Amino acid sequence: MAHKTDRRVERTRNAILKAFKEMIIEKDFNDITIKELAQRANINRKTFYLHYESMDEILFDLSLELSDRIVASLLQRDFFKTEKDEDQFNILIDAISDTINSDYPLASKLITNESYHFFSRDIKNLVKEYFISKIA
Repeated sequence: MAHKTDRRVERTRNAILKAFKEMIIEKDFNDITIKELAQRANINRKTFYLHYESMDEILFDLSLELSDRIVASLLQRDFFKTEKDEDQFNILIDAISDTINSDYPLASKLITNESYHFFSRDIKNLVKEYFISKIA
């Protein structure tokens, strides 16, 4: 039987992640504080620490969310059933484009702002790990 997450926990984590996404659009990563993030998410700092140990951990959750979207888009387009390299490349570009376009202001900031230079690398590594797990 699958373990269900408490709705309150899920709602709080979603509020934190939503506030974090909004703040990314407005600020550089190093300028976002846990205090300000907690205020924006309408929680207190202690509640933040019940869900995340650090800002890096919430950024990793965001990386997972976006890489999951890319992988889901690839699967929806039968990426693994396509044999021609050119077709796979086009599917990959479409999947990435869809993910970027689903929240363009956020994606634009993550891709173009120097303070998030590591983010694209992290997404690429998560998608690559998914591919490797399917091959192995």
